[in-house]
Amino acid sequence: MRFLSWHYSQGLKYYLDSWMSSISLTSHFFSPQLLLSTLFDPWKRLVVSDKTPGFNLQKKIESITFNLISRGMGATVRFCLFWIAIVLVLGVFFVGVVGLLFWLLIPPLGCPPTQKFCPVTVARSKSWNERSLKGYSEK
Repeated sequence: MRFLSWHYSQGLKYYLDSWMSSISLTSHFFSPQLLLSTLFDPWKRLVVSDKTPGFNLQKKIESITFNLISRGMGATVRFCLFWIAIVLVLGVFFVGVVGLLFWLLIPPLGCPPTQKFCPVTVARSKSWNERSLKGYSEK
């Protein structure tokens, strides 16, 4: 019975904390908020600025097209990573839900058959621990 009281109190709290930590870690790793806020920023901050004196139409068009392509690549990569992050966070959430169901339902199913063996197992483990401790103290 001590196992069940631990399992549904401290063990359940540990499971829920680990589950929330996994969701937080996945969200922090991909940071979908940051991906959305920087969606149209240039890819790897690659921008071209024309510093030549005077007006050169060809140079202006080259810099505009390069900057647009760089922003388009940045938006594409960030958009794909955003959806990967959403899928992974939802996956971690649903795996956690299934794990929680197993956590709540499996121990009571396995408890009645093992209760009849519990005193024997405890007695054996105590005697084994005493023998192993005696061996260490003699050395």
